[in-house]
Amino acid sequence: PYNRITVHQRRQLAADMYTIIRERRGVLFGAVIEKEVCRNDDPYVLAFEDLTSRFDHFLRRYNWDVTHGGSVAGRAGEEQRGLIAVAESAYRENLEVLGERFRGGATRWGNLHAIADVPFFLPAKNTRLLQIADFCSNAIYGRYNHGMTRDFDLIAPKFDRDENGRVFGLSHRCADPECQCLACLTKQLTSRRG
Repeated sequence: PYNRITVHQRRQLAADMYTIIRERRGVLFGAVIEKEVCRNDDPYVLAFEDLTSRFDHFLRRYNWDVTHGGSVAGRAGEEQRGLIAVAESAYRENLEVLGERFRGGATRWGNLHAIADVPFFLPAKNTRLLQIADFCSNAIYGRYNHGMTRDFDLIAPKFDRDENGRVFGLSHRCADPECQCLACLTKQLTSRRG
């Protein structure tokens, strides 16, 4: 049906989707990998491992908060585990191998503690959450590859952040040490504070 609507209708549909994403409960994660900075790694695999690690970090922070007297959204004491659903792609085989390594509990950045199982692979058309993930991916891609910020700016507040505002849900691996994007600026400001 998307191919049968006008350009104006497509833009309105996208704007409506980004508004829904921004206004609903939920947390986003994204990874941007510039190919020239990962000479020895597959950027897609590196991004997947980065996202998995960030999701686990979010769940560990959440679980620590609720088990140490805090209350996150009124759920004191309710520990959570995460599942990862991935849209079917040509990278499935590589990601399945990586997912098996996650079963052992490790990424290159440390051990996983809150991921319940290996990643699940599904056709994107079968689940609304993967369709929403496609919209988020398009907004991130538009921001980092074409400088189109409108859609990205609508969802930027949804990337995982700690109570001090440090962004954990978005990473940008790039060659520019002075990059001023949301992910890099947060990392630079945090490292300057000590």
